[in-house]
Amino acid sequence: MLRHWTKLTLFLPAVRRALDNNVVERALKKAILHRKNALFYKTMNGARVGDLFMSLIHTCELNKVNPFDLCD
Repeated sequence: MLRHWTKLTLFLPAVRRALDNNVVERALKKAILHRKNALFYKTMNGARVGDLFMSLIHTCELNKVNPFDLCD
């Protein structure tokens, strides 16, 4: 470990850098949950519609817009 100490601590002087990847993990969690739920689509057209809605909902969430407010 002492031989690699400089490389292991290289990120420490970086200012304002996140030490985690929670943003990426949250995005992947939505994709994984959708993939699990997609197993139960009855038709290919239903799967396409479900994919479309999930894409729209996720895009709204990323832009801090309530997707259900757009339905009115």
